[in-house]
Amino acid sequence: MKREIPHGAIERTFTIDATRANEETRTLTAALSSETPVERFFGTEILVHEAEAIDMTRAIEGLPLLWSHDHEAPIGRVENVRLDDDRVMRGDLRFSKNKRAAEIWQDVRDGFLRDMSIGYSIDEYEEKKNGEISVIRWTPLEASVVTVPADAKVGINRSKPLEGNTMSDDKKPAAADTDTGQQKPEVRSELKLFSVQKERERKEGARAEAQRRSEIRDLFSRYVERYGDAFGDLQRACEDSPEISVDQAKQAILDAIADGYVSVDVSARQSEGSAFQSVPGFERKRAPGFSGTATAGEDALDKFQRGAELALTIRSGAVVDDKQLQEAQGGELISMSPTEMAREYLRIQGVAANGNRENIIGQALKRSGMSGTTGHFASVLENVANKSMNDGFMQADESWSMWCQTRSIPDFKTASLLNLSLFSDLDEVREAQQYEHGDVSDIKETIQLATYGKLFAITRQALANDDLSALGDIPRAMGASAARKVGDLAYAILTNGTTATMTQDGVALFASGHSNYVTSGAAPSVATVEAGRTAMALQTDPQGVTLGIRPQYLIVPEALRSTANTLVAAQYDPAGTAGTLTPNTIQGTVTAVSDHRLDTFNAAGWFLAAARNTVVVGFLNGQQTPSMESKDGWDVDGIEYKVRIDAAAAAADFRGLYYNDGA
Repeated sequence: MKREIPHGAIERTFTIDATRANEETRTLTAALSSETPVERFFGTEILVHEAEAIDMTRAIEGLPLLWSHDHEAPIGRVENVRLDDDRVMRGDLRFSKNKRAAEIWQDVRDGFLRDMSIGYSIDEYEEKKNGEISVIRWTPLEASVVTVPADAKVGINRSKPLEGNTMSDDKKPAAADTDTGQQKPEVRSELKLFSVQKERERKEGARAEAQRRSEIRDLFSRYVERYGDAFGDLQRACEDSPEISVDQAKQAILDAIADGYVSVDVSARQSEGSAFQSVPGFERKRAPGFSGTATAGEDALDKFQRGAELALTIRSGAVVDDKQLQEAQGGELISMSPTEMAREYLRIQGVAANGNRENIIGQALKRSGMSGTTGHFASVLENVANKSMNDGFMQADESWSMWCQTRSIPDFKTASLLNLSLFSDLDEVREAQQYEHGDVSDIKETIQLATYGKLFAITRQALANDDLSALGDIPRAMGASAARKVGDLAYAILTNGTTATMTQDGVALFASGHSNYVTSGAAPSVATVEAGRTAMALQTDPQGVTLGIRPQYLIVPEALRSTANTLVAAQYDPAGTAGTLTPNTIQGTVTAVSDHRLDTFNAAGWFLAAARNTVVVGFLNGQQTPSMESKDGWDVDGIEYKVRIDAAAAAADFRGLYYNDGA
């Protein structure tokens, strides 16, 4: 008697290591699947992880990154999907900047979401005599961030049933034992696992809800001293609705203040089509001395600052989300010119706006004599310019962060880069024998920060002429320039590697004496990369101990980008011909990285880099983005801005780097 293997989604997950996340590129590397056996009620399931077992056709160009296997909820891409030597499939998760992806990325970084699951189709399987189901051909289709794993170690979600496939009935999964009325052990195990999952989900949800309520209470407590219990009913409404976020509660308070404590429908703040439940408004008590309308002063000034910043940010071309765009379009400031905004600011401050446009702008830019500490007009302009600068920095297409390591440096003094991989070997400790102290090798390189920066100005003439390039295009370009400078520093370590010497021995980074430099070399291929991998594996420490270093990255100029991408993803050696194809032994073992700076250096050369102890990029106190300062202009009529970044790059060691000049 034959039976169909039961259908349905079964999930096994890997835990995401958020400590490896890259904030700048919104990426992190995650394990997707493995060969860990999993007990099902129909037997033991094993997913074979060999190059010939996995159809990587879809994965070559990357897989969709989804939220909980929902094809309508994409949150990014899984790039560089590969099968590593430890028979684990891994990929680089790159999160999108859409609203849902941004929220999930933050939860991943904070450790609230930790599990990955892969979706795949079964192409072929074998049934073993011992009842094992061995999946010998399968195709990865997508990967998902999930909330509830079905297994604590490895997770795979079935995107398709085993269509048309049958297996013998000797492991027939009865739902219950008719003689005893009890379920069979396999089914009880599945139910127990389901119960554990539900309990974990409940606890995580309860923890998140408690945090949301606590943050909302803290938010409302800030207004008690000034307004008494006027917001008591609104606070209760926000706390009792799980779908109301802290940001929505804050906006409801601001709306209530501006509207004179009239009833506010909190659900009106929600985006169209959302699943949030409606929270009705309430009649609120008026605070003592409240006149019934919003008063001028700090509340009005804060509201002006928020609205003006948002309006100028949008008009200067910066990226905002749909919620911010709707908020700006619902206000008056989005249609105002800088001069009209300056006039409104002076009105709130109680200052008469006299003279022509330039005079009004000049009056508004003065900080002295104005109320408030952060809400004045000059601060609004600085905040907008700073956002544009950071946009330019974050949007810059820089690849150094994929393969370099970063370090926080406390000052501008020369700092040491210790190579901890060269720590002395562990000794056997016999019974009653004392432990000996280990030593870190004296081999160390140095790094020293430098400051890079530029000045630019926003003039009152430009603002009077409604020229917002000084708030958008110019700081955005300066942010991109700062990102480019960091990339220049990182790649200069490679391009200068045949001449710049190492502190430890006075020999160039890439040299025959370091066994990491091939002259008169050749293009990247299975043979040449394997030769580089062997050379790195045979590197030794000063005591002659072989280190077994493995390359993690294949770094090439743009001229070799296509060659490198094909090489690391191909199932068979791209150099082979029909009928003589051989397996590609480096498939999935390295990540391809390309950069234009290498083309101007040597368009034929290429590098291998290990995962650590290669090139370190240092930043002052860990500040990896540029900073901006301003002062009232003296040489110009307006405000002067200074953009700077404190950074440096250095090679931590030569053993984890390899250069083939490709000539």
